[in-house]
This record gives sequence, C-alpha cells and structure tokens, in this order.
Amino acid sequence: MPCWNREALHWRRYRSVLAQTFADFELLIVDDGSTDRTRDVALSFAEPYQLLARAHRGISATMNAGLAPPVDATWHVSTATTCGF
Repeated sequence: MPCWNREALHWRRYRSVLAQTFADFELLIVDDGSTDRTRDVALSFAEPYQLLARAHRGISATMNAGLAPPVDATWHVSTATTCGF
C-alpha cells in the first residue's frame, strides 16, 4: 500500500484491507517520505504488516519499491504481538 502524507486517510485504508474475507495476505506499506504523521499511524497498527520508509520519489518509484526494496530503505516489521517501535 503506497502512501505519502495521508495521515488522515491511512486508518481507513488499513481497516479496509483487514475487512476483506481473504485472510492469507501480506500487507506491505511503503511510506514515500511523508512529512506528516503517516509513518506514526502505520507503526501504531496492531496486525502484522511490513513498513518500508523511504525518501520521497513519487508514486511510480514507491510502487516499484514495494516489489524490490531499495538498499537505502528502512524496514519496520511488525508481528501480531509487537505493535509500534
């Protein structure tokens, strides 16, 4: 799920993903250098997810980063028992 400065909308997007009936998925959130609290909101999610925080490079580069993360990226991996960092 690519995101950039969408603090107010991120919770709704996240809940929508978790409300799906298909449960065998991996949620990858790619933060494209947000300057608001988007990353903090993502880190507060309780369910398992992966967060890739990177410098702002635009939507195409952000979506590509979700497929093959760049070397200079910072990964945050959550589990069902670990929430936040």
